[in-house]
Amino acid sequence: MLKIDVSLDIELLKKSLEKETKARKDAELTLLKKSNELYSVNKRLTEVIKSTNLFPEENPYAVMRFAAHGRVLMYSNKPGQDIISFLDKPSSKVIKEQFKKELIFSFKEAINHQFDMQIDHKTIRFSVVPFQSKGYTNIYAADISDIKATEVRLQNITSALKEAQKVARMGSWELDVSSNKMTWSEELFQLFQVDSKQFTPSYENYINLLHPDDKQDAIYAIENAIKNKKSYILTQRRILSKTKQIHLETQGEIGLGKNGEVNRLYGIFIDVTDKIETQQVKEDFTRKLELKVNERTIELTNSEQKLKKSLLKERELGELKSSFVSTASHQFRTPLAVIQSNAELLEMLARTGENKELEKYKKVTGRITREIAKMTELMDEVLILGKLTSGSVHYKPEELDIVFFCHKLAKYFNYTPINGRVINVITEGKPYNIHLDPKLLNHSLSNLISNALKYSLGKNNPELLIHFKPKELVLSIKDYGIGIPKEELSKLFQPFFRANNVTEIKGTGLGLSIAKEYIEVNKGRIEVESILGKGSCFKIRFNR
Repeated sequence: MLKIDVSLDIELLKKSLEKETKARKDAELTLLKKSNELYSVNKRLTEVIKSTNLFPEENPYAVMRFAAHGRVLMYSNKPGQDIISFLDKPSSKVIKEQFKKELIFSFKEAINHQFDMQIDHKTIRFSVVPFQSKGYTNIYAADISDIKATEVRLQNITSALKEAQKVARMGSWELDVSSNKMTWSEELFQLFQVDSKQFTPSYENYINLLHPDDKQDAIYAIENAIKNKKSYILTQRRILSKTKQIHLETQGEIGLGKNGEVNRLYGIFIDVTDKIETQQVKEDFTRKLELKVNERTIELTNSEQKLKKSLLKERELGELKSSFVSTASHQFRTPLAVIQSNAELLEMLARTGENKELEKYKKVTGRITREIAKMTELMDEVLILGKLTSGSVHYKPEELDIVFFCHKLAKYFNYTPINGRVINVITEGKPYNIHLDPKLLNHSLSNLISNALKYSLGKNNPELLIHFKPKELVLSIKDYGIGIPKEELSKLFQPFFRANNVTEIKGTGLGLSIAKEYIEVNKGRIEVESILGKGSCFKIRFNR
């Protein structure tokens, strides 16, 4: 039977484990070392790749790297080589020197730097990035010919816009809703006639520039635009002095933010002063023209009415002439016939020698005398009427104490009363003096008082009422006599007209027409009220 030495086996196992542990540690150290080496390699590779990515060959823009001060080219891609080839040409010597100066300046000052140069009929923009610690300078170049052309076009457009704004008297503006700050174009400062160096555009300052009556409209327009997201057009005034102001029309548009709310307003101002003033001149001219047309229309209407009155007057005069000829012929024929017959009677008495019959002679001569007086009265009234119709009667007013005047006239009639009757004078209201022609008034009232006494025999005394009203004086001559038929009132003031109920009372039919004419020349008017069998009332009205 074999006897196994276990202790030996355990010792061998320990040694084996120790060797394995050591080998494992050595392997771990080796792995760590190799890992570190791999990390370093990867890091260097990353830098290489990164460095390489700065100069990709497929980059369409030129990329170059120059040693310090731009003396040595370290790297260039294909577009960069094209630029270097252009600079190396003898004809590009001046450009190449300028290129080097720009690189030297950037490296020396350690600043990023940009400059533009004309390379092969193109505008190239160079961006210089110096790395002083590494001793080189990177240059990135891009063709900006299109951008440059666009800038030129933009400048031209901007210049043209400025010129257009000056010519059109227009300026642009923008308002930041959140800050109430405004941006104005230079033309807008000129438009509002404020100094751009002293005036700060803002919502409040803009409102304060406006006419006091226009401020609230501007505030409402802006607030409404923000609230309802609507553009607006508004005409406002800017006061420059006590005698001068300008009219500005503003057009406001809205700008929306990401949340759909209005975050800005922008628009233009246009000087519409000439337009407004021209419109005002036009409106003034139109208004004056309308007034002139209205005045001329009124004048033409008045002329037409005057013409109609003249034609009517002419017709009336024609009718009056015919009536006058007929009536005058009759009126004159009657007394002439009486005179002739009595003259023949005198002649017959003279032939018969009957001179002793003195009473017969007295009757004849009396009839002749009365008819001659009647003809004389008729001729006097015809002459007066002729003067009135020809405008030969003059109006000479003077201040009259009308109460005294009327009492004096009544005293004349009452001195020799007719059938014991007199004219009673009555006064109403507070007396005042009035400007009238006394001669014209005396003739008018005398005729009316005489008629009142003549046509009311056996009745109550007629009355002369003086009524002083605030705005007019009314003289009323009232009788209680025979009155006038209603159907004949309209003809009462016609020459030679006599109502059919007065044929037995002597008269020429001219008295009332003459009285009416005298009253109208005296700036008054006459009207009549009458009831047949109860009496008449003639009222004369004069404005105070």
